[in-house]
Amino acid sequence: MTATPATFSSFTPPGSPPRKRNKAQEPSPSQDLPCINNYRGYVPPPGTTTVEAIDLPVFLSTHGERQAPFAFFRQYIGPRKPVLIRGTLPDQQWRAGTMWKDPEYLKSKAGKARVRVETRENTREEYGQGKETTMLFEEFVTEVVDKENQLLYLTTQELDIGPDDRPALMSSPLTELQGDLPLRPSLLRLLVPQNMNLWMGRSGRGEGGREGESSSGLHHDYHDNLYILLGGRKVFRLYAPSEAPNMYTLGKLRLVHGNGRLNYYGQPLTCADGREKNAVKAWEAARRLEEVARRSERESGKEGGREREEEALEAALEAVLDTELEGEEGKEGQEEEEEEDAASDQEEYPRLQAPQSGSPLPPSLPPPLPPSLPSTTFARTGKPPANFSRVDLTAPDGVDPALFPAFPRHPPLEVEVQEGEMLYLPAGWFHHVQSKGGIHMAVNYWFHPPDGEGGGGEGKDSVYMDGFWERDWQERMQGRREQEAVGGGGGNDGGSREGSGKERRGEVERDGSE
Repeated sequence: MTATPATFSSFTPPGSPPRKRNKAQEPSPSQDLPCINNYRGYVPPPGTTTVEAIDLPVFLSTHGERQAPFAFFRQYIGPRKPVLIRGTLPDQQWRAGTMWKDPEYLKSKAGKARVRVETRENTREEYGQGKETTMLFEEFVTEVVDKENQLLYLTTQELDIGPDDRPALMSSPLTELQGDLPLRPSLLRLLVPQNMNLWMGRSGRGEGGREGESSSGLHHDYHDNLYILLGGRKVFRLYAPSEAPNMYTLGKLRLVHGNGRLNYYGQPLTCADGREKNAVKAWEAARRLEEVARRSERESGKEGGREREEEALEAALEAVLDTELEGEEGKEGQEEEEEEDAASDQEEYPRLQAPQSGSPLPPSLPPPLPPSLPSTTFARTGKPPANFSRVDLTAPDGVDPALFPAFPRHPPLEVEVQEGEMLYLPAGWFHHVQSKGGIHMAVNYWFHPPDGEGGGGEGKDSVYMDGFWERDWQERMQGRREQEAVGGGGGNDGGSREGSGKERRGEVERDGSE
């Protein structure tokens, strides 16, 4: 299958209300509902096992600095196509590629930050099944660099919540190091960042002198990923979102959006760009309340002004309460709503009922959990992460077809990312990552996945059908400027209120570990 055009016009419009059904038509609560796969992006043609690569200096020279983000969107982001980028960020703020090679620099800038670190018992174990410990960042750097400790791995950290109830873009140690990298990389400036992370560990020599390695489990992320390798080597094995129903995820897959964004039963149904269905309504109601409150102060001394503003304030408060009540009712009746929505999807997209590969559906009795699951997710939520697969790609005898009959038999795409290179990976692409080559360090940006090409955003540059994420970003940046103006720095900037709620529900949709 060839890449689709950059337009998202064929995507299911996010936020479209499901058709209402009579009770007699509704499925019973016990009915096993299949996944609805609406993926419209790139699928590797048969026999393809490599990822396209571009030379970034040549790409920038060909398209020019101003047009390069649009060209990159047309060729890769829009079609939902992974690409290896030879070169790192061209932004002036980008100094991480050189400055962070010096461990003493890292210690001087962020050494006193407390970080959570994954551990493992020995080098044969995969990260994720071990424990977690807390230490100073300078202690971690000393262990990995000076003591050559191969049993520690720095991965995603908890995000601070700001005074406006927004999760920060990043957490320590990136908060202390953020002066060395742009908040919104120019090459992907059409996308709105969701989160930034630092990854660091060490791979040594294995048995018999072979090159040692560590690996993640097979999983997908909920956001578009720009992965920038600062040291070491990483080998990614990739499966397209079209294969999602055959990936044996720990969660019960409900919907694959046109752009590859995945939803699971038991989790809030989102739009294709990751917004929860009532996020925009809640956002607009809160803004209206703030506006009415400000206007009330101005009008309070005018004749009749107090009465008018009291009425407006009451209406705004009712709108806020309505959205909160909708959220609570949505939680209480979530299972019923999920079945109704999924059944409605079946009516509208009957051609998508069969798995695209033609292979049988996964067995109802799942095989044992793989060893490479993130222990942090278990520790924080008490539940295995929905976005991880039961399939262990590191099994000595390969994938067992008796346990996983629907798992793809064709080889995955494979790409090796080297120091000084980047990988763009759209949301929903399943990936397994092996770390090689001594000390490995990377920075990644997660972006809200685009769901359109204009039509509801902030002008012609928008790639979102609704301007929610762009408006949220502008508010975030305004908050940073105000914080810096009073001498508070810009580290604890906020994220979206919708995202904050998601974090507080126990990281229901947490991206994976690389």
